[in-house]
Amino acid sequence: MSRPRVLLTGASAGIGLATAHALCAAGCEVWGTSRSLERLPRDLPHFHGLALEAGDARSRRECVDAFLRAAKGIDVLINNAGDGRFGPLLELPADDLRAQFELLVHAPLDLIRQFAPHLRKSARPRVVNVTSLAVRLPIPFMAAYSAAKAALASLTATLRLEAPEIAWTDVQPGDIRTDFNRPMDAAAAAVAEPAARDAWQAMEKSMAAAPPPELVAARIVEIVQADSPPPVVVVGDFTQSRLAPLAQRLLPARAMEWFLRQHYGPAREPFAPN
Repeated sequence: MSRPRVLLTGASAGIGLATAHALCAAGCEVWGTSRSLERLPRDLPHFHGLALEAGDARSRRECVDAFLRAAKGIDVLINNAGDGRFGPLLELPADDLRAQFELLVHAPLDLIRQFAPHLRKSARPRVVNVTSLAVRLPIPFMAAYSAAKAALASLTATLRLEAPEIAWTDVQPGDIRTDFNRPMDAAAAAVAEPAARDAWQAMEKSMAAAPPPELVAARIVEIVQADSPPPVVVVGDFTQSRLAPLAQRLLPARAMEWFLRQHYGPAREPFAPN
């Protein structure tokens, strides 16, 4: 059997880099993207680098064309590229909100639309959209990120209904030990609101104790290799991958909000009208 042809966005670091290594080790032919080709692996067998500015429509078209010229088709699309914006939602610049939705919603959907005709020609077509546990448990002061990931999860669920000839999986990582927070350091330091500082410190603490990105990579390889991939996969430590989703399904909304306030800092009483 020929090697599955995979396009993996955001392959230069964190979950993407670990996934590139895992897929190549599992016998896939992987094209991984990054804004900068210099950041991609150079000595990884069966790995090929592609330049992609995921938030730019022209760059996406050029990347798709380059991939199809090289691979002559596609079997697996993994939408992993992303970043976050930290700050109070009511003060978040509108451009930041638009940028999050462009990168985390419009870009994956655009790639899906461009690749869909080619995926339908594959014997085992797969699309893996990497969203977040924030789909279920929104992160305070990262509302744009949480909302965009929730939108992508909803799109993935809808595509399973509309295009069942392709296997669609929503991978929802919890806290994973990567450098995801580093580009947000300056924004977090500039926020004066005490609750935001508390939330950032809780995020940093959770990230430092989180499992490594190889945990997510291993699950993605399982999805690619499965005859019938699961629709949703939550990945993280036991609390986040098992207990948190169960609690979210079973507990009242007010109870989950209380737990989230406790986790992200000193609890503040919600607004209650007189």
